[in-house]
Amino acid sequence: MKARKCNKQIQIEFIRSMKFNLSVVALLLLSISSCVKPPTYPDVPAIEFISVSKQNMIEGDSLMITISFTDGDGDIGAPDGTQTIDTLPFACKVPSGNSNFYYDPFKTMFILDERDSCYMSVYKAAYIEPKGKFDDISGEIAIITPPVACKKFPPQATDSVRWEIRIRDRSGNFSNPVFTPYITVNCQ
Repeated sequence: MKARKCNKQIQIEFIRSMKFNLSVVALLLLSISSCVKPPTYPDVPAIEFISVSKQNMIEGDSLMITISFTDGDGDIGAPDGTQTIDTLPFACKVPSGNSNFYYDPFKTMFILDERDSCYMSVYKAAYIEPKGKFDDISGEIAIITPPVACKKFPPQATDSVRWEIRIRDRSGNFSNPVFTPYITVNCQ
């Protein structure tokens, strides 16, 4: 009888200590998870240059430019069903600032060729839907350029090109500009 009482007491103490240990573990996990704060970014998009797929290329080739972005209100990309790419030979020397060209809602990514201040292309960034209760988003964008042409006159064996890239969110906020390194183009 005494042995049963003793065993029952040990069992009760064991259960109490397990409850205490589980409570401590749960409290510890809860406090750790509450320390992890979601990222907060400004509502104006910010971009950073990551890479280009080649440093040397042959005229007529394309290359991939990769940038990263952050946006606090998550309004990156143009509405679905809009045009995805627009090559703009007519957009050379488009005035900066108040031009309607910049505020067309279908144009959300601008790539300026520094050799002649012409827009090589204007892209529609993919529509990004924020998920969860926070609007802050971040990610990477890979851009495939149209075929690159040599622009030196008189024609020479090589040309050098550098692009300025900016994005615009649906609220009309422009990102900071980023620049590719100079790329050597072997002219044909």
